[in-house]
This record gives sequence, structure tokens and C-alpha cells, in this order.
Amino acid sequence: MTAADIAVKLSKMLETSLNIPINQVYYWSDSMCLLRYISYELTQFKTFVANRLTLIREKSNVAQWNYVSSKDNPADIASGGLNIHDPVQIIQ
Repeated sequence: MTAADIAVKLSKMLETSLNIPINQVYYWSDSMCLLRYISYELTQFKTFVANRLTLIREKSNVAQWNYVSSKDNPADIASGGLNIHDPVQIIQ
């Protein structure tokens, strides 16, 4: 949830800072839970979740959010606890 919040903020900051029009932005997550939260507008959430979802929904739309499986998610390489002595693991 926090990563999605940061992603939309970063996207808007880059668009403003670069001062060039960006025609399309896609966001990817391996969290089906997050994607459902973004798409469910009528559900009540606790304050932390509700505040982040409000920002995400204000700065993006549901159609921009896509699913990527955890095994295909490149972000997991950095957070997956890889063994630095096994370079094959990094490439796979």
C-alpha cells in the first residue's frame, strides 16, 4: 500500500519536474489485495488504508493498475533475501 502511494506521488512529481506531457502511466503490483482495495470504492477501510487509497485514487485510476505475479516481479529481486554467492539466482 505504501509503495503504491509512493509510486503515484513519484509519477506526478516526475511529470511536473520534467515539464513534458506523459501520455500514459502504468502501475504494477503483485498484491491482489492492493488491486482489489483500489477498485472497491464503496468499502469502508481503517484510517491508514483509507488515506492512502484516497491519494492513490486521486492521482491515478483503476485502469492504470495491473497485476504482475510475484515470480515475475523484478522488485522482488531486491527484497527477496538472495544469496550474493549464487548469481544464477539473480538472473532467474
